[in-house]
Parts: sequence; C-alpha cells; structure tokens
Amino acid sequence: NAYGVPPYDAIRIDNTNAHFIIRNVSLKGKIAINFYLNVENGTVENSVLSALYTGIFVARSNNFTFRDNCISVLHEAASGVLVTQSTDAIITGNTVIGTTDPVTGAIGQTGIFLPTASEITVTRNRISRVWTGIMIFYAYDTTITYNVINLGINGTGIDVGEASEDTTIVSNIISVPTFQEIDIYLRRSKSNTIAKNVMSRGGILIMGDSLEHWNTHVIATSNTVVGKPVRYMKNSSGVIIGSEAGQVILANCSGAHVDNLDLTDVHAPLQIGFSNNSTITRNHVHTNYWGMTLYFSNGNRITQNTYWNNTLFGIFLENSTNNEIADNIHLENANISISLWRSSYNIIRNNTISFSFTDAVLLWKSDNNTILENVVLNSNGTGIHLRSSKYNRIHHNSIIGNNVQAEDDVYNPTNDWDDGYPSGGNYWSDYTGFDSKRGPNQDQPGGDGIGDTPYPVAVDNQDTYPLMFSPVMPPPQPPRVLEANLIGMNSEDVEVVWALSPDDGMDSNSVTGYEVYRNTTYNWGGWGYGLIASLPNRTTDFVDSSAGEGDPNNYFYKVCAVDVNGMTSCDRNQAGKFTRPAYEGPNLLSIPLIQSDESVETVLQTLEFDRVWTYDSLTSDWKSYMVSKPYKGDLSQISHRIGFWANITERSNLTVAGIVPNSTMLFLRAGWNLVPFPSFRTTYTVSDLKAGTGVSRVEGSDSSSPPYYLRVLADWESLQAGSGYWVRVASNSFWQVDNS
Repeated sequence: NAYGVPPYDAIRIDNTNAHFIIRNVSLKGKIAINFYLNVENGTVENSVLSALYTGIFVARSNNFTFRDNCISVLHEAASGVLVTQSTDAIITGNTVIGTTDPVTGAIGQTGIFLPTASEITVTRNRISRVWTGIMIFYAYDTTITYNVINLGINGTGIDVGEASEDTTIVSNIISVPTFQEIDIYLRRSKSNTIAKNVMSRGGILIMGDSLEHWNTHVIATSNTVVGKPVRYMKNSSGVIIGSEAGQVILANCSGAHVDNLDLTDVHAPLQIGFSNNSTITRNHVHTNYWGMTLYFSNGNRITQNTYWNNTLFGIFLENSTNNEIADNIHLENANISISLWRSSYNIIRNNTISFSFTDAVLLWKSDNNTILENVVLNSNGTGIHLRSSKYNRIHHNSIIGNNVQAEDDVYNPTNDWDDGYPSGGNYWSDYTGFDSKRGPNQDQPGGDGIGDTPYPVAVDNQDTYPLMFSPVMPPPQPPRVLEANLIGMNSEDVEVVWALSPDDGMDSNSVTGYEVYRNTTYNWGGWGYGLIASLPNRTTDFVDSSAGEGDPNNYFYKVCAVDVNGMTSCDRNQAGKFTRPAYEGPNLLSIPLIQSDESVETVLQTLEFDRVWTYDSLTSDWKSYMVSKPYKGDLSQISHRIGFWANITERSNLTVAGIVPNSTMLFLRAGWNLVPFPSFRTTYTVSDLKAGTGVSRVEGSDSSSPPYYLRVLADWESLQAGSGYWVRVASNSFWQVDNS
C-alpha cells in the first residue's frame, strides 16, 4: 500500500481472539499493521514494515508478540511500535529505524511508544535514528531489557513519563550524541528499578514535584555513564560520596557530603531532591547541560566548587530555601550561572561569576534572598537579574563589565540594592559619579568611598550608595599558553612558553608571578595537578628538565597568574608532552598535541624510521616522506589532524610536546578516511564514534596481521591518543573530537 492511497493501513485486524501469525511479509502504508480494537493472541514476526506514521499500531488489545521485524518510519511524529490501552505483550528482537521527514526535514520519531499500557516486555531490540528510543506514560509493570538504543540525534533514550510505575530498566546500551540529551528520563514516575545500563553520556534525569518521584526508585551503581558509576542515595543520613562517580543523585537525604568529584559530559550530573543540610564542596562540574540542580531542598551548603561550560545552568534551585551558595567559581557557563526559581531565603555570597552567556545571577519569583560580596564579571547578558522577585538584598558585589549590569522589574521597589549608610551598596564598573561628599544624604564635604549620586538599577529602583572601589577584587587575567617544545640534548627537556597576563604590571591587581602545575594524566581544569614552579612576573617560559624523551610519562602543564592579593587565574589551554613506544615495522600513529613546528623532521625527531605515509580522503591521494631520498616526497608536515603510517627501522619512542587541543573538528569524506584521535579521553569508544558520525566500520593497527597490519575494532574498544584509525562512512560527515 502506498503512503497516500486509502486504505491507509496495509493490514488491519479488529475484534478477534483467534490465534494468528503475520510472518515474512513486506508492507508499506501510513500504518503498516493496525490492531485497532479488541485483538488478542496475535504475532508479527520476520517482516519488513515501512510506515509513514506507525509500523505496528495496537489499541485496546492483549496478549501479542512482535519479534524479529525490521521497521522503518518516516514522519517526524511517527512511532515504530505504538501500543496503547493494552496489556500483556512481548516486543523482542526488532530493528526500528527512523528516517528524515521529506517535507520538514525533521527526525522526531519514537522507536517504541507505550502510553497507558501495562505488563509489556521490551527486550533485545535495536533502535536508531529516532528522537526517543522507548517512551512510556501511565504505564505499569513494563520491562525494558537488553535493548541497544543509538539516537544519533537530539532526544532521549528511555523516557518513563507521567504516572508510570514499576518499570524495570536493566542491561540496556544507550548512546546519545551529546550531554544535552538524556539516556534515561524519569518524569513524575515512581518505583522504577534501573540496573546494569551502559549510558554513553546523557545519564539519568529525575523530574518531579512529589517525594515519591524521587525516593521510591532502585538505581544501582552498576549503571554507568561516561564509564563511571551512577551513585543514587535515598532516605539516608550522613552519607559521604567522595569516590569516582559519573553522576550523583540524592533523594530524601540529610547531612550528605559530596566532595572532590569531577563531573562532566552528563545531562544533569549532580541532582538533589527533597534533601536537606548537605554539603557539596570542592567538586568540578563542567561541560554538562545542567551543572547542579536542587529541588525542594533546604539548608544545603554549596561551596568551593567550580562550574564551567555548562550549557543551561551552573547551579539551579527550585522551591528550595535557606541554602548557601558560597566561594564557588563560575566560568563561561553557556546560559545562566546561578538561577533561583520560586526559592527564598537563600544566600549567594563570595562567588566569582564570569563570562555567562545570558545572566550571571537570575532570581525569578524568588523573594528574601541575599546576594553579597560576589564578583560578577563580563556577562554577555545581565550581571544580576531580578524578575518578579521581592524583598531581596544585593550589596557589596563587584559588578564589572557586563553587557547589562543589572535589571529589576519590580515597581514600588522592595529590593534593596545597597546596605544603607555607611556600609554602602555595590561597585559598578560603569559608574560615572564622583566622591566629594559624605553622609547619609551625601551632602557633607569630604569623600567617604561612596558615590555622591545614586546608581540607577531600574526605572523605579537604585543603588543609593554605590561604592567607588571594588570591595572584592576580581582575579587577574590569565596568561595565554602559546607552545611547548622538546629542547636540550637528545630532546630530553620540555619547554613551555606563554604570553604575559594583561595584568602583569598593572596597579590595582598587578600580577606578581606565575605558577606552573603538572600532572601525568590530563584533566581539562587541571584538578589534582601539583605545583612544580613559582616564577617572578614578566616570565614567559619554563623548562621542565629531563621530562622529555627518555621519561616514559606523559605530562600536562597548567600555567597560572598570581596577583598582589594572592588570587590566581589559569589559562584554559594546557601544554603537554606525550610519548608512546613504536615497534619495528609499520605503525599506525597520530599526534595528539598541536605542534608549533609541524615539519616531519621536527615532529618525528625521536623516531627511527625510513618512511612515513598518509592518505588524503579529500583528494584520494597518498602522500609520503622518505628519509633516504634527496627528494623526500610530498608529505612535508604532520599535524594533529591526520593519521599516518610510519615504517619503524628500530624500536624507538614517538615523543612530542605541544598544546592540548580543546576540540578538533575533522571532516570525514564518504568512503574510507585515515584519521587521528587528538584526545586524551580514555572512555571514548568505537560505539561513541559511530553514534556521533555515522561511521560504520573502524580499523586499527595490528602488528601481527600482515600484509595490511589492521583489524576491525569492536564497539566496546576505546580509542587511544597517539594512534591512527581507518574509518568508513557512508556520506560526508563531521567528527568533533573533544578533550573535556
């Protein structure tokens, strides 16, 4: 049946309890198979179903089995299998594939959709190219096991929606393209059991405004996200979470302590619901969708954490009171760094908040909060933004260089933007008034450190006593790491070179020196690095003696500026030294660091080789470099953007120094590509590469497999820094390789 020709169902069955099987058919229709009403005891197996809207549709029917079918759906609102108001079904071994809608260009399908269904088993299905892999709501006793879900686009792997109960989600493999997506979403549902799921990066998200939405689940540490365990604690007192975790969820806990975690690449890595009097400290929360969320949680202390590059919020509070957010650093959060929604009597104190894309601090329908002693710096939107919020106190903040310094939309002002006289208000970097008067009315002769005229915050509100000097100095501007090189006899030393901080030599917060930190494993923020050098101001380089060729360790270097107030600021860029052994014969290699000199002779100076060659997929050409030839060949440079073969004549080391790339975008041409892996992520797998790019096959080096010295890599295998790979892709694609 064609998509647009009535009847729209290729097969429709109504009102029967006879046992029947639909087997080995190929169908096409708006709905391929429709069990519309009161159908029991049906089976569909080993069939190919192509549908505009739904591959298999079931309504008010019971006791059926769908197995080993291949189902493709086209429309953006389509579902591969849709079961509603029905019970007792097995959906197993099916392949469900979404496709691009020819009119809208959207991909929005749901693989398996179970609204108001119960006692359904969904197992061993493969679902790809859909918006949502498996979705249920108002569903009971659903079992979801051993499925492989590869979204390839934005969306959710398994969505357990409104009023669903007793869902079992075990041993699924879920891959989503970025941390903006969700692997398992629990929306106002309860009593779910989640165990042994392997999640690529989205993780688990809980949403709900009732305690039972949070504390009735069983979520085991056997679940992993980005290769780390999910730690879910409920109904507990005094728990300590300080070991490795990919995600932390507290539900109805008190007095918990979450300390010194590195949480990254997850949709919502740190979720706290209905939990009180806990301490969240010294964690590094970066490159997530949400940074940290608190729902209906009171009396918690969030201190000394670093939030960076989180897409939506750094810290988000909803219906939470009497929490303290203090001494944190918020850098470059893509949207809002600290946001309060319907949350009151909280304190936001002594945080450094810089480069927020929208607002640094946003209070929305939140009353009686105190915002003081913060540095709010260089936000692209508004520094401090109050929306429909009353009776808040904002004072002694340094509000510097924001696109809009502050907004307050409450008329007949109830928010206090100063602390009265003589305590004063806030420091505003764009204040143009003078200080020649003193006194509560600023009408007495002699300055007092307070501006003589108010600073207007809104049409109906003002900082009556703006400070002339910042009460809390911002940190210095960081240096900029430029390059790293191997130097010295036999390349045995590592030289790190940087540009001076713009504040080196300034008066108010002059840089007095630089600190160099080092570690043997890479961390984007330099957490856990040890101090190896303290240098005077005006210094632009450091030599790490005997750390180059001959030292088997990798090293990563962070450079920080230190000002007269003892405050530090570190460059996001890091330098690195990388080394790996190369064995006689062909080796498939790459360079994971950005080189200052990309000539073959310099990059490969520590290798013993006679020939290097690479494949350019753009031109379908091989390029090579030969040591013994007067004309060396047409391969003159090696960058971190290419993979290459090297024929090693004597066992030696590939040792290089350079800058760690934060992100590298690689173009993949349809067909075979020889690519590098310019990243130090240890949990990035072949499956991740396939999910993000459409790559269908990956081959890596194998010295025991002549004549090509290659083998096909399994989906679970991790890619390695310094290795090269052959990848095959059906159509042109881009591959973004990140180091965070």
